[in-house]
Order: sequence, then C-alpha cells, then structure tokens
Amino acid sequence: MDTVIAFDVYSTLVDPLAITAALEPWCGAQSPQVAATWRQQQLEYSWRRSAMGRYVDFAIVTAHALQAALAAARLYVSSADQQQICQIYTQLPAAPHAITALQALRNAGFRCVAFSNATPVMLSTLLNANGIAQHLDATISLHEVRRYKPHPDAYHFLAQHCQTRRDNCWLVSRHSWDVLGAIHAGLHGIWVRPDGTPNEPWEFAPDVSLPDFPTLVDYARINIR
Repeated sequence: MDTVIAFDVYSTLVDPLAITAALEPWCGAQSPQVAATWRQQQLEYSWRRSAMGRYVDFAIVTAHALQAALAAARLYVSSADQQQICQIYTQLPAAPHAITALQALRNAGFRCVAFSNATPVMLSTLLNANGIAQHLDATISLHEVRRYKPHPDAYHFLAQHCQTRRDNCWLVSRHSWDVLGAIHAGLHGIWVRPDGTPNEPWEFAPDVSLPDFPTLVDYARINIR
C-alpha cells in the first residue's frame, strides 16, 4: 500500500496549549491568555511570511510570536527567560490517543508521517521527547522548501518527499485551513474536530470531518485505499 497519512504536528499530534502550566512562573493568571495568543500569532506570522515570501525558520517565528503574546498581556519577561520558555515548547506532550492511532494505522499498512512548519531540530526534539517519533515512518519539515502551510508548494513537497502521487496523500489536521490547503493542492484532507466546529463557507470541504483519533483509525481502515 502506497497511501501516506500525514499528520500536522502542533494542535494535532501535540497540544500547544499544554504550555499553559509551564508559563505560570512568568505569566501567572494570564498564562492561558498568553498561551492562546502565542499560538495564534505563531500561525499568523507564518501565514504572513509565506504570503510575502519572507521566510525565516519556524524557531524564529515562534520566538517572535511569544514576544507579541507577552506584549499583548503587558508582561515583561527577560530575553533569557523567553529562550527558556521556547525550549519548554519543545517538550509538549503527545495528544490523547495519538500514539495508539499511529500504531494502529501503521499496523493496517499505512505510511504515517509528521508534516510540519517546524524546523528539523524542533521536530526531532519534540517528537523524541514525547515518544511519537518511534511510531512514524518519516518526519517532514517544510524548512527545506522554505514555504509555510497553507501555500500549495508545502503540500506538493509532502507528496514529492514521500515519492507518491498527491492523491495518495491524506493530510490529518485539527486546523480547517490546513485541510483545505491540502485539498486545494490536490491531496485529500481529514479534519479532526472534537468540538464539532461547523464547516467554513468555502468552495470546497474536507473529505471527511471526524471527532477523534480512534474514529480516524476506523475510517481509514474502511475508506482509505
């Protein structure tokens, strides 16, 4: 079987908001706000840079986004402490059922890969720390192509890296914009959305929307060839 199931990393295989508790020594009661703003700014900065063609690696994007989140909360955190926080960000835990889903999908004959904006070093540190790496067939960083999702080049690179056709690639993400980006580029897309968020008013939709990883495994076994 040549089918590739590619997983977005941040928000799908791991939860960026799990950083909230670690932020408390610096941010106190504002930790949830800072964590959420940090993640949103991280995404927005990557979109802006991809659209403008002004690439910097994702570690820099992440650091800049943290600065913006702290500024928005009117908090002062030293540069050294900000570096420490960014290091903690590479220790995020695996999302619930992520590892068991990867095991089940690989046992069913699928190639499972991580697919992320993050640099190879960020991904290696993160996915080895939380035990996900050993359950993947490959880890694919967009640092090589210098484009961020949802630019079409990002998804084309995924298929090229896996040496397969685009329609043999299924992108799994908790971000609707990521799934739609994959479909626009000629791949398939599965939106995992446990909160039941409605589809966006777009001219196309995810191949399927599922509530969790166990349901994803069941769906893949029956419907993906």
